[in-house]
Amino acid sequence: MGSNTEKMQTGPSVTLRADRLLFAGFEEADPVVMAVASRWAGGRTPRSAHDDSRASGVNTTREIHLVDVENLLGTPRFSKADVSHLHGLYAHVSQLAGNAHVVVGSSSAQALIAAGLGWPGARQVWLPGTDGADRALLEVAATEQIASRFERVVIGSGDGIFAAAAASLQIAGCAITVVSRAESLSTRLRLAVGDIRFLPRSSTPASALRAA
Repeated sequence: MGSNTEKMQTGPSVTLRADRLLFAGFEEADPVVMAVASRWAGGRTPRSAHDDSRASGVNTTREIHLVDVENLLGTPRFSKADVSHLHGLYAHVSQLAGNAHVVVGSSSAQALIAAGLGWPGARQVWLPGTDGADRALLEVAATEQIASRFERVVIGSGDGIFAAAAASLQIAGCAITVVSRAESLSTRLRLAVGDIRFLPRSSTPASALRAA
């Protein structure tokens, strides 16, 4: 364990935090550890045109949003109205730009239809089965040269399955934001990304709240 700490060592606070990550079951070469160590070593989240465009009032940032509606709604069963309501809340919390590329993931044909009707203009992707929405969105992140095409990447999910992709994109120079429900944010994703934003509880459909 001592040798692992020495390799990560960039300062006392970084060493301490790296120890905690390694003890928690993270591998030293894990991109999440690399991203966290970079921030705690005195680095910062990559600056993108998003920062400058906000200051100037003119948004010129290329940004993509990877949105798992099932995770953000807290249920795989929802209506067009549920998605439409989520869309408004998400746009406010994430500071969704008018020219942003939005990809919405689902895991069933029924969810795909409701998401398409409730979030018009978004690109819809889906894969059936367990974690289908996650897998469909991760396929976009892995195969469509996201780091070279976009300065800002917003992940609309609290699932830890996105942590490695988020950390890798951050290391590649993208500014990463996570939008999540507070109760569903994984520790791994929270560690990977510095800019975490929470949806209000009203984003969860009444049907899901009754089932909880």
